[in-house]
Amino acid sequence: MRAAHAWVEIGIHRGRLYSVVARTSYFLGARYECFAVRVRLLFLTMSTKTARPEAPKYQIVREQVAAAIRAGQWQSGAQLPSERELATRYGVSYMTARRAVEELIESDLIERRGRNRTFVRPSGDTPPEAGTLNLIWTPSGNETLRTLLRLSQEQAREFGFEPRLICWSSGSKRAALNAISDSCPTLVGLGFKDLNGSLLSAMQGASSRLVLLGNRLDHLGIPSILADDAQGVHLALERLRELGHTNIAFISNRPKDPIEVVRRTTWEDGLKETARPSQLKRWLLQATTPLGEPASETTYRKVRQFLESGHADATALLCTSDQAAIAALAACHDCGWPVPAKISILTFSSSRMLPYLRPSLAAIDVDLELHARLACEALSEPNKAPEKLKLVQPRLVEGQSLGRAPRPIS
Repeated sequence: MRAAHAWVEIGIHRGRLYSVVARTSYFLGARYECFAVRVRLLFLTMSTKTARPEAPKYQIVREQVAAAIRAGQWQSGAQLPSERELATRYGVSYMTARRAVEELIESDLIERRGRNRTFVRPSGDTPPEAGTLNLIWTPSGNETLRTLLRLSQEQAREFGFEPRLICWSSGSKRAALNAISDSCPTLVGLGFKDLNGSLLSAMQGASSRLVLLGNRLDHLGIPSILADDAQGVHLALERLRELGHTNIAFISNRPKDPIEVVRRTTWEDGLKETARPSQLKRWLLQATTPLGEPASETTYRKVRQFLESGHADATALLCTSDQAAIAALAACHDCGWPVPAKISILTFSSSRMLPYLRPSLAAIDVDLELHARLACEALSEPNKAPEKLKLVQPRLVEGQSLGRAPRPIS
């Protein structure tokens, strides 16, 4: 091992720090106050090749626990030591052990039951415990689905269930299908793109003890609980008209999604009496987004194209998600259309971030906790099949993005 030395001049001027390498000073002139400190840096050079950096500790713990499970130290369905016990066993901090456990859960190797207990994920042939409520959920859903999952777990315990989370991913689809076919009630929280094929068939076969949350397949006989989207659009149009808006554009991201179909159709019906067909066609902003992709980029491009077209006669934008609304807000800002002085924005969303935007976004919100409570209540009555459709009434949350309509644009 050899040592190499270098000098660095660090100059400080009026509280700001400047540095110049190789003994070069930073001169500011006599009328400025400046002084420099010479610092000696020691560099160690290795005569051998640089060693490969060690993997983060949480990854090491994760792999060691996974290896122990595969080796049979913890069998299918067995409870693992607590995160604090794992931290002690592997000589790491509690937070490191907790992150390792979270990654094992995301990889579908283990599952969390209750608040603090984790178990090796059972194979499809392992019968669940009595009182189990299966939660079939998307592993990377939007904020609404993540919030619904948390609230569903809390409500499940309130109703005496033990929630059993099974992610709908490539490594656990068989376990999810088996869980749907067993005797336990099941709550499903998945996006529209997942509701097809073998999953859809399994859900139809278990419709007497299964509820779909946050989406709707009631036309296929599957009990569904979701917001009353038609009523939500009526609330939005009513509030915008109170503020003098008649030219209201609708941003469409997923035209085949059943929920968006209801919203778009209700919007069209609500404007037919005052708007010409050519206006409705112009105000329907088709920012079609592939399933599973965020709506931000397509919405931003479409709104900007609309505002720069020279035919932008809308005074309000109605969005179907928080991602679309935030993108629309950015497009308005970049095009010089101040919100709400020149155009208002209202969105369907339950996101907690909306009040912290500037301007804060007005939204049609639903009671997600009520969604979860109604689902668990329906599944807690084993001798009564859930209703095919329950609609949760939305509410309007005011925000700074709503303002009076400007003078109509000719």
